[in-house]
Amino acid sequence: MYLELAFVLSVILVMIVILTFLYGRTLYRPALICMCIGYLAGLIYYTFLWGNRAGISSFDYSVNHVLIDSILNLDYNGGTHTAFMNLCLFVPFGYLLPQISGFKWWQVILCGAGATLLIELLQPTLQRGAFQVDDLVKNSIGAVVGLLLYEVSVGVRVRRRREMRGAL
Repeated sequence: MYLELAFVLSVILVMIVILTFLYGRTLYRPALICMCIGYLAGLIYYTFLWGNRAGISSFDYSVNHVLIDSILNLDYNGGTHTAFMNLCLFVPFGYLLPQISGFKWWQVILCGAGATLLIELLQPTLQRGAFQVDDLVKNSIGAVVGLLLYEVSVGVRVRRRREMRGAL
């Protein structure tokens, strides 16, 4: 399930970038809105409805340092795979939010941290999971990674426009 989710999120990001380069803003905006709706639906499903977590309600304040291991070695039996997926879960959030809202970088980071805090607080309240500081940290890092990917894509678009103007 985790690997499939990462693949789907990667495909969504690649599709947005390709649509931007091929069709410009004409097709980009409707595609962006569809991707945001799909992402939010998937996020809600994955964090609240997926799996057998009914009745789970706890708080875990420990922070595990397995993120680097999870990137280098996808260990399906340990917690490293989950750590990597928690990071990947909010990458689209950091990529899509500045495009939809026009927020500055620091506002995107605050919204990413706030959204993951809201999810982590709702999980034990709704008895659909545990509050984990570890997830809070990794999801926030994922939002920052998504923001960095967005900034890189904006830089590529600006450079491409300059090259096209220079060629004329």
